Amino acid sequence: MNILIVDDELTLTDMITVVIKNAGHVPEAVNDGDKALEKIRERPGFYDLLIVDHKMPRMSGTELVQLLRAEHYPGRIIILSGNLHQTKEAYKKMKVDMIIHKPFDLYEIEEAISSFAARMKK
Repeated sequence: MNILIVDDELTLTDMITVVIKNAGHVPEAVNDGDKALEKIRERPGFYDLLIVDHKMPRMSGTELVQLLRAEHYPGRIIILSGNLHQTKEAYKKMKVDMIIHKPFDLYEIEEAISSFAARMKK
C-alpha cells in the first residue's frame, strides 16, 4: 500500500515510517494538512491510506478530512489524537476508518495497516 503520514511531530512520523517500511508498504510523510492536500491532489487515487494527526498547525485533521471527503477521496483514513471528545462524532460522520488515541503503541499502527492491507487483497 502507498501510505501518507500527516503529522507535525517529526519524531512520530519517522517512527511510523519505519513501521510501514518494515511491513512492506511505501510510506511518505508531510508535516501539515496543506502539504498533504497538495500531494493527494497531484496524484489522485495513489494513496491507499492516510494516517492523520488531529491537531496540527494551519489545517487540523478535521479540516483535511472534510476537504478530502468533499472531493470524494476513496482511501482509508486513520486519525491519531490524544483528545477527541468533541470531534469523535464528526470523524465518524466523515467515514474515518479508525481512530487511534495518543499515546499509542506502534504495534497498533502495524495492526491497523495489516488489517487494511488484508481487506484490499480480497
